[in-house]
Amino acid sequence: MKSTEKCLKEWNAIVEALGHGKQTILIRKYKTNLKEFLLYPTVSYTNENDYLKSFQEKHHSFVEKYSLPHKEGEKTEIKYFATVEKILERPPRIIPSENFYIWRRGHVKSYLNGKNAYIWVLRVYRLKKPYMADLAYGPGVYANLKERVSLKGAEPVLTDKEFSETLEKLTPEESLQYGYQTLRDELAMELLENIRSCSTGFFKKIIVDLLLKMGYGGSRKDADEAIEKGGDGGIEGIIKEDKLGLDTIYIQAKRGSISRPEIQKFASALEGQAKKGVFITTSSFSRAAQEYASSIDNRIVLIDGDELAQLMIDHDVGVSKVRSYEIKKIDTDYFSEE
Repeated sequence: MKSTEKCLKEWNAIVEALGHGKQTILIRKYKTNLKEFLLYPTVSYTNENDYLKSFQEKHHSFVEKYSLPHKEGEKTEIKYFATVEKILERPPRIIPSENFYIWRRGHVKSYLNGKNAYIWVLRVYRLKKPYMADLAYGPGVYANLKERVSLKGAEPVLTDKEFSETLEKLTPEESLQYGYQTLRDELAMELLENIRSCSTGFFKKIIVDLLLKMGYGGSRKDADEAIEKGGDGGIEGIIKEDKLGLDTIYIQAKRGSISRPEIQKFASALEGQAKKGVFITTSSFSRAAQEYASSIDNRIVLIDGDELAQLMIDHDVGVSKVRSYEIKKIDTDYFSEE
């Protein structure tokens, strides 16, 4: 293609990350039939703090520098062109490592809510001469310019060798990581299914076992006596933060979605009983509940179903090891003949 008017709209920070070789992929909820396009930089209209939280901390200074596209009057500068070299299909919970993009992994996961995620592997080129384009308004992800832009003399951001190495990294070791993460996520789902269907008495045992494995609750006898069954199928109690009982933690665990009023009630109950609180649910917390918990003086940690399952896996509660694999590499020190 010698010229094109086709554009993909994307936040300027992402466009520049692609243009600087810091990012090589886009993650979307859909495939694309458009295999070549100019990268049209846009602006995020989210709160500045929320915007920065979308990105890995090590890239914050880069994102702040390139949050806004370069404009001249009513025109926006386009500097890059991209080709879609490969599209990888993954379950939304199985995404590449953070080495391939500048977002936070959590931001990517919260963005993906469909059955599949599509990873667009892009080869990005810098235009020989930037093009000043008319502003493209509207929510659509694609845009057509009024005239075609010449691609003659466009230089690849990554060399052929660098790009080939990137593609390779998206396969062997990444495949092992995908496989491991797939098995782990499937195990987490099974754990949650079992937890949600068990009796209140066994639910208490699970929470006590996990707390003890994590080093909280003192002795088993202490934890068993401190935590009681609630009338709504949940459990609650005040446990020792350490074996000496130098501090205490108010614990509450339920099976169901948790809204702000329940966290407010929990915070009120915390007063005069303990300085710290942990609220566990096998489901999820509403956004209002999360915002309230982070806004009050008392320290309250919220653990939702996904995090609960991951903690159980990490601390071997309700799971057993089947096998393990070691990945080895050359010991360069061994082969050094100096």
